[in-house]
Amino acid sequence: MAGKLLRRELLKGAALAGAGLAVPFVFRRHAHAGEIDPARVKKLAESLKGQVIVPGDANYDSARKIWNARYDKHPAAIARCANADDVRHSIAFARANNLAVAVRSGGHSYAGYSTCDDGIVIDLSAMKDVRIEPHRRVAKAQPGVRVREFDAATKPLGLATTMGGCSEVALGGLCLGAGQGFLAGKFGYTCDNLLGAEVTTADGNLLRASSDQNPDLFWAIRGGGGNFGIATSFDLQLHPIDRIAVANLTCGVAEAPRAMRKVRDFVASIGDDVCAYAGVLPANPDRTFQAMVAYEGAGNGETVLAPLGASDSEITSSIKSVPYFEIQGQGQDIPTFKPIYGEERSGYFRELSDDAIDTIGKRLVSTLPRWSGYALFFANGAASRIPISAAAYPWRAPAWEYWVHSYWQDPKLAGGSIDWVTAMFESLKPYSSGAVYVNMLYEEGEARVRAAYGPNYDRLAQLKKKYDPTNFFRMNQNIRPTG
Repeated sequence: MAGKLLRRELLKGAALAGAGLAVPFVFRRHAHAGEIDPARVKKLAESLKGQVIVPGDANYDSARKIWNARYDKHPAAIARCANADDVRHSIAFARANNLAVAVRSGGHSYAGYSTCDDGIVIDLSAMKDVRIEPHRRVAKAQPGVRVREFDAATKPLGLATTMGGCSEVALGGLCLGAGQGFLAGKFGYTCDNLLGAEVTTADGNLLRASSDQNPDLFWAIRGGGGNFGIATSFDLQLHPIDRIAVANLTCGVAEAPRAMRKVRDFVASIGDDVCAYAGVLPANPDRTFQAMVAYEGAGNGETVLAPLGASDSEITSSIKSVPYFEIQGQGQDIPTFKPIYGEERSGYFRELSDDAIDTIGKRLVSTLPRWSGYALFFANGAASRIPISAAAYPWRAPAWEYWVHSYWQDPKLAGGSIDWVTAMFESLKPYSSGAVYVNMLYEEGEARVRAAYGPNYDRLAQLKKKYDPTNFFRMNQNIRPTG
C-alpha cells in the first residue's frame, strides 16, 4: 500500500511540476519502514536519562509536530535527550537499527529536516541549560535554548552576543547555520562568536571542536549545519551591550520603493557598523512597509542616523537610542496562529538596484496575499571583515539578503500562497547573486546547497568524508562526502 501511495504522490508531483505549478505537499517515506522491535526500544529508553516516545504514546502526536505543519511526518521513535550521553546512545540505536536520523533543536528547519518518516528524531529541545561565566564573558549553552531564553539569561548582566531575529528559534540550528541578527555589524554572526562546541559524530565519539582542538571540525560547524555531527554544547563569546541607536521608518506599500531606496542609500553612505531589516511583515495587520536601521559604531548614533529622519509626508520616521533587548527579536515577525503552514524562498542581491526595488514594489501593490510578505537584511562592519575562508559560512561582503514568505491555516489558501512566493522569487532571480543563506533554504536540490557554501563547498565535502563518510547525517541541507 505504501509503495502505491508513494508512486501516486510522485506522479502527481511530477505532473504539477511539469505544468509549471507549485507542488504544495510532498509525500515522503524512507525505505526502512516498519516497526522497531519493542524490546530494543525498551532497552534504548532504559539507557537514556531523557525519554523515548513512540507511536501509540499519549504525547506522540504533540512530540512529532514541528512549527511548519506542512511537514506532517511520523517517526518510528523520538528520543528526547537530556544530555550528550543520551545523544550518543540514540545515534548507536539508529545505526544498529538502520534508521534515518532527523535532529531537532527547535524544530524550525524551513525544509522540515527536523522530523522524518519511519526513522528516529533525536530531539534536543529539552536541553536548555545556559551558564554564564561573567569574568570571561562566556555563555555555555545547550542546543535547545531558544533565542528569547538565551537573551533572558544574559540580559541581567548587560551582556549579549548576536542572536537571531525570531525569538522562538533554538540555538542549535541557528549557530550551526551562521546566525544573523542586529548585532552582526558590531560583533559578527553567531558562529563568529563561537569559541568551541561539543560535537558527537556519526561513530558516537564526543569531540571538542575549537581553534586548538579538532580545528577543521570547528571550521566546518561554523556555518556547515548539522552535516558533521550533533552539537550538544556551545561556548559563545559575550559582549557588553547597553543602548543602541535605531531609526524606524514606516509607510504604505505604495511608498515602499521610495523608502527602500532611502534605506539603501543611507547604509551605503555609512559603510560600517550598521545593520538593517526592512520589508512587509506577514503578521502586520496594517500591511505596511517597515524598516529598522541600527547603528552600532562610534560617535552619537542618533546623529549618525539623522538623515533617515528627514521630514517626509508619506514616510514616518523616528530615531532614538533604546536598550538593545527592546529591539531584539523584532526582525522576523511571523503569524502566531497554529497550526501554521509556510512557504519561503531566499537569496542575496548582487546589489539592491532600482530595478529590483521596483519589481518588489509592483508585486506588493498588486498581488500581496493576507499572510504574505518579504524582508531584506543587511549587515556590514564586523560581519564583513572576517575572511571568506575563516569559517564555513562564506558570504562576507556587504550585501542585501532577501526572503519572501507566506503563511496560511486554511488548506484552501495553500495554492495561492505558494504561487505568490514562487512568482515573487522568480521575478527577483535576474537581480540575484545566486548565493543563499543555508538556514533559509527549503528542499531546493544539491545545486542550491552548493550555492549556500560557494567557494567553501569542496572543503566541506572533504571534511564530511572525514567525519561522516557514510552520510549518516543526511536529513539536512546535505553536503555529500567526497574527496
